Amino acid sequence: MLTPKFTWHENDPPATTILAARLWAKYYGAQSIAYRPFVLKILEYSAFRRTGDIEPKVLDCARICIQALIKSTSAFHGLSDPGVHRLLVENVWVIAHAHICSP
Repeated sequence: MLTPKFTWHENDPPATTILAARLWAKYYGAQSIAYRPFVLKILEYSAFRRTGDIEPKVLDCARICIQALIKSTSAFHGLSDPGVHRLLVENVWVIAHAHICSP
């Protein structure tokens, strides 16, 4: 449903326009929130039992969450040239707080 200008594939390099970068960051942010319970489940499980007993599907979902967190913060890396312009970065503390504290 997006225009070709704003569509992307998982392995594409970071966006070069601010609108596309914001869209990517929002998409990956939503994905990380959706899959966050699987990371929490692994953390809770590993406190009491061996992590080798965790179902592969849970591990796959947790992996998606962690990759989405990385991609949501790196979505803006294609917007500037660090040697010439100021690098635009997300506020990682706000991102971490939103992902940890939101219900």
